[in-house]
Amino acid sequence: MINLLSAIEAEADASVFPAASAACEYLKQEYGDATAAVVFYGSCLRQKTDIGLMLDFYVLVDSYTNALLHRLSAFFAFLLPPNVYYHEIPFEGRIVRAKVAVISVGQFLHGTGPETFASSLWRASPNLRP
Repeated sequence: MINLLSAIEAEADASVFPAASAACEYLKQEYGDATAAVVFYGSCLRQKTDIGLMLDFYVLVDSYTNALLHRLSAFFAFLLPPNVYYHEIPFEGRIVRAKVAVISVGQFLHGTGPETFASSLWRASPNLRP
């Protein structure tokens, strides 16, 4: 059985393909100082390419108001997390497409915890195997 923290550390240390790195940097700038973390996941991560696909990200924020800049958007983001947005990111003469779920750190941790079932959030299986 894999220790979950060790698995997360190994994934965090792994490099990703250049388009995904560029998209991550773009999202950090887009959501500004409210950005606590950007989590890349999904089929592009597994396949190590975005060609013909769409990148999947969670942007974990400290403040919806600071991240989204509109009070009404921030209110609904808090009420029904996560809010999902589509981004087109210029990269090396082409467009990289990304689905971006914006959610507060607290709501993400609660929604992915063992006591919660939230079909809109993924969580690591407690039975990860090597």
